[in-house]
Amino acid sequence: MHMKAKSGTVLCILLFLVLTVAQSQFLPVGESGKCEATEVVLAEGFSRAILFSNILPWFKTLPWSDAKLSTIVKDSIEGKVSADFEFLVYAQSGILRKVAGSVRYHINVETKDGKYRYSLTDFVYHYYAQNRNYQMVKTGNTKPLEETQARGWQKLWTEHRRTVFALVNHQINELKVKMVETPKPLGEKDEKKVDW
Repeated sequence: MHMKAKSGTVLCILLFLVLTVAQSQFLPVGESGKCEATEVVLAEGFSRAILFSNILPWFKTLPWSDAKLSTIVKDSIEGKVSADFEFLVYAQSGILRKVAGSVRYHINVETKDGKYRYSLTDFVYHYYAQNRNYQMVKTGNTKPLEETQARGWQKLWTEHRRTVFALVNHQINELKVKMVETPKPLGEKDEKKVDW
């Protein structure tokens, strides 16, 4: 009897840990009640000008075949860059891949001497449907990413939310690498061996 109680306790702890890890695969909800990813990151020894110049190459790495950047605003005086980012999500994978919708969000990066702040906010899912020409197009209906319930398509909605979490984490990690790259001094070129 004592052994059963211990194994039951261990099982409850394991279940709790699994649920905690599964729940952590979603973007956090901020004080505003909306999904957001924001952080102030120290970058000691880097001026605002260098940090600002490091933002731009990162923004160029964001788009890929199913994504796009729009409404890009650069302010070198304030050291800020912002844009809207949108990418497609799918209902199936492989050959049967079908567009289910898209997720759009706002990206803002601000710099000061020795630090920068990023914020990814306003995550919105846009529904897609097939039009009479058999093309997948936006319906005009949207759903905020912080909504956890999706009656009739809960599994797919949960998958979309996890996809956003993974993508955002990847983008943030890439940003943190780019922001602390040291620029090459003027006139310095990559050393390449010359073949004769």
